[in-house]
Amino acid sequence: MIKNAQRGITLIETIGALALGSLILVGMTAMIDASVDDAKGQQAALQQEQVANAASRYIAANYADLVTATTAAGGAVAVTLAQLQTAGFLPASFSATNAFRQASCVLVRQDVASRLDSLVATFGGTAIPDRDLPLVAMLAGQGGGYISAAVPGTARGASWELVTTNYRNVACGGTVVLTGAAANDGGHLVSSLFHDGPGQLSQDFLYRNAVPGRPELNQMNEPITMAGDGLVALGAACGANAALAMDGTSRALLVCGTDGLWQSATASSWKAPVATHLALPTTGNTAGDVRMVTDVNRAFTYSGTGWVAIAVDQSGNMSMEGTLTAAQVATSGNVAALGKVSGVGGVEGNWVKGVYWLEGPSLYINAPIAPGTACHIPNGSGGHSLAIGTFSHDGNGQLLACMAPDNVFKYQNGTLTP
Repeated sequence: MIKNAQRGITLIETIGALALGSLILVGMTAMIDASVDDAKGQQAALQQEQVANAASRYIAANYADLVTATTAAGGAVAVTLAQLQTAGFLPASFSATNAFRQASCVLVRQDVASRLDSLVATFGGTAIPDRDLPLVAMLAGQGGGYISAAVPGTARGASWELVTTNYRNVACGGTVVLTGAAANDGGHLVSSLFHDGPGQLSQDFLYRNAVPGRPELNQMNEPITMAGDGLVALGAACGANAALAMDGTSRALLVCGTDGLWQSATASSWKAPVATHLALPTTGNTAGDVRMVTDVNRAFTYSGTGWVAIAVDQSGNMSMEGTLTAAQVATSGNVAALGKVSGVGGVEGNWVKGVYWLEGPSLYINAPIAPGTACHIPNGSGGHSLAIGTFSHDGNGQLLACMAPDNVFKYQNGTLTP
């Protein structure tokens, strides 16, 4: 008998191929679903981290108001996502829900007086499966955690655990965020902001706003050093905003004036005294600066090119109501007085003129002259030296006078002999 070779695919082989294909399809579907879940979890974690960072900055900027609000409420208060957007800590285009359609809310309370603790919690939407929660929370940044359906009354993070009792039954935008029930709280993300409160790390930051009961948070304990744009030039443009800076040359403190220019913060031209005139600074000066030189007890002002003693008025005159005392007074012009000019040692000059008279118990002429000596001689400037009437004496003390018309010295009898 002749046997024919079998051709084609048997039913058993077909069933086996279909079974294998089904297994592969199921596996691929599971892989795709897992990949989608991973992507959703990553997106949810990223959004949670962004909201937590925004909440941290919002609390720092509005700390005093939140302390007042939590004190008045006697418990936790809610900060909505819309408030974070309005304050500029999140963009207006930021999504209101995460990849699981869960909304976010910041729950803030006072743990102790003037110290705020906060939870950023998601609510509503679709619960994240318990198997995925730890991984998603781990990707949510510092302080990230979760609430599982298995233990709905406790929030857990990598290094912290918190019973949510003090944060429950607080409405956020009209919806209660946490209730402690598995159906409501389970499968949601939370982030703790305890590490950002002023109760911790407060020594590392200078707070811009007042913190009730914590004045040390607005206090610097070290000098503030200036560099870069903090060093400016006196008189340079500074804009319209109030600002402080330091003069890059003199290191003086400057303020931005209402005229839009950097000016001295002390609003005074008086500078630190120096010991001697040689110690007056040659750089870093501004016209009008004044310094005392202590070894001579005298003030000097900077003219723009050098230091000038302060001694006269705007016309170059010096006036005083009291007494001027000096070792020596020298003048290239006249000395005028409404009263008397007197001297203990005498008043000396090339000539002394009295408009009306000279008066005294005696008149001493210390240089004798011979009779017949010429006088009233033209001096080349329109006048005459030794005018007619000038008195002198001869070697014997006999009085002589300059007489006209001869213009010589004669005795009182009008001759050249006594």
